[in-house]
Amino acid sequence: MLDGSKGVGMKFEWTVQIARSPDDVYGYLADFSKHHEWSPKPLEIKALSEGPTEVGSKFHSSGWIPRKPHNENDVEVTTADAAKRLTFNAVEKGEVFVNDYVLTDEAGGTRVDRSLTTPELKGAMKLAFPIIGAVLVRPGGKKNMEMLKANLESAKQR
Repeated sequence: MLDGSKGVGMKFEWTVQIARSPDDVYGYLADFSKHHEWSPKPLEIKALSEGPTEVGSKFHSSGWIPRKPHNENDVEVTTADAAKRLTFNAVEKGEVFVNDYVLTDEAGGTRVDRSLTTPELKGAMKLAFPIIGAVLVRPGGKKNMEMLKANLESAKQR
């Protein structure tokens, strides 16, 4: 398992209500081959493990971040609790970003609470990241969740 025990930096949170069952939402979230469908920026994910997504499943991703259009991460699933929670670590140059999705059966659909926790920030990044977070991370995460909702509620995913 990738080590997420280093110092914690910033935590970002988003919530969306989706008119689909927790089973449906979890199935879509756990299918990493579909993550590009609800990413507001270019994203490619390659499975490094065979079989269904479970704790220990590994992936390699390449996606857009400012000034680096092909940012690479090694991804490992750390929680895979069907219809309830999916957590994975994305590691870039030894730094761990924790992505957590908690699903709650609510109001005839599913409330999805997503959080992204960054590694401990140091130096200039500690000063700059609150601005980066406000300008890029929060709006990008919101768009990501809106796209997740739209895709799951569309006829395409039924």
